[in-house]
Amino acid sequence: MARIMGLDLGKARTGVAISDPTQTIVSPVATIDIENENNLTSEIEKCVEEYKPEILVVGIPTLMDGSRGSMAKWAEKIRRELQKHLETLETPEVQRRMKVSETFKVSIFFENFKVSIVLF
Repeated sequence: MARIMGLDLGKARTGVAISDPTQTIVSPVATIDIENENNLTSEIEKCVEEYKPEILVVGIPTLMDGSRGSMAKWAEKIRRELQKHLETLETPEVQRRMKVSETFKVSIFFENFKVSIVLF
């Protein structure tokens, strides 16, 4: 099975996680502090080189009503840029929604995959 790398993009920091080869366990591997967009894509490319995933999943944030705001447009731009630089990787778009409970939980659901990441 393919290892999957997931990205939780943010303007200040981006979280990077990788699945095990069986796609059973996902572990955080890096937090990238963002100086600029070139720095972000360069650091993501380094993570891809180090962990060698076959699939790179980019979370696209949606607003509570399901629509896409400015962060989603920015994340889509980054995904397209990564797709150009990392042509050999599959880069599906995954919708990310925020749920409210005692603590905020951001869940990334990997549609068509057996993997999910929950960041607390």
